[in-house]
Amino acid sequence: MTTRNEVLSWLNANQGRAIGFNNGSNIQCVDLVNYVSQAFFGVAGGAFSGRGIVGAKDIWTAQLDPGWQKIPVSQGSMPGDIFVTGPEPTNQYGHTGIIAEDNYQVYDENYAGRKYISKHPLTHIPYIGFVRPPYSENDNNSGKLGGKESMILFKENGRVYLWASNKYTYVGNPSELEALKGMMRQAGYDTWEHEDSKQIKYIKKLAQES
Repeated sequence: MTTRNEVLSWLNANQGRAIGFNNGSNIQCVDLVNYVSQAFFGVAGGAFSGRGIVGAKDIWTAQLDPGWQKIPVSQGSMPGDIFVTGPEPTNQYGHTGIIAEDNYQVYDENYAGRKYISKHPLTHIPYIGFVRPPYSENDNNSGKLGGKESMILFKENGRVYLWASNKYTYVGNPSELEALKGMMRQAGYDTWEHEDSKQIKYIKKLAQES
């Protein structure tokens, strides 16, 4: 069965690649999640093709295959979840993609003029929900904030902290911080310094300062 890490590793390795799954050269955001659903989970034609889905926002109200779970925003996301946003003034169809390894950034395409897979924060558009694919049962906690495998940097009041193994530690020396980032990059971790107050509050709720 497919694990979160398999999907996320593929997305990371394929940044810059255009996935035109159902729409030919007219790349849409749903192409990526449809491709992933077929390539990794065997859903012929894509999990989000038809089913009354006109735009990405319709994923949230669509009937999905057994094993695919809808996760309310109140429960929070996990890396590998498919996010769904509502309509905006300049986009009536909403947007979709996949939550990245740090549970903060996303992988998507057809965003900000980029007709290819890219990874970036998505902070100004509110999510309306998440869809969790049927990942391998022994992978349910892989990369989850609060697990012991993730390493995350966050910045609060001008101070940078490292979160790891359910603890967060202040990194006050700039040289140590750069060395730490180098180590994290080599190990495949993201080095983005998270500053979103809601994310930081969630991190600190799950962890303790060392």
